[in-house]
Amino acid sequence: MQADNTKPVIHIYKPLKVNKTCITYEIEQTKGIREPKPEDYFTDLIKIENDQGYSKAKPVFWFRIRDKTNWSKCKTPTGLFKTLNPRLFYGNILTSKGKTLVLFYFDEVNNLQIFKYPHGYHPTSKQLETIINKF
Repeated sequence: MQADNTKPVIHIYKPLKVNKTCITYEIEQTKGIREPKPEDYFTDLIKIENDQGYSKAKPVFWFRIRDKTNWSKCKTPTGLFKTLNPRLFYGNILTSKGKTLVLFYFDEVNNLQIFKYPHGYHPTSKQLETIINKF
């Protein structure tokens, strides 16, 4: 029997500060086994920013982590791309094992749930569509 390596770790964030162009979130809880890795991009504070239109990838938002004291100098590991569900977005974080799937779900009161799949798990577009349809 093979282990299920596709079970995500869920990080739940609550909004801390809301602006016209961005929302700063603070971690509320983590569900699942969280293995700390050097490329683990989920800090206690994160920011979701509107896209300014400079990227050719055309994400709707950008995911920024708080790894420096100034937000403008912090890392931006992935963009958030839209799906058929208007509250659900996906991104790909580059890790030592390749791209890793991350889903971002905004609930009705603007809380954010981030579903991080195991390092190196990057589904095909058909598999991604199946995962998204389950929401």
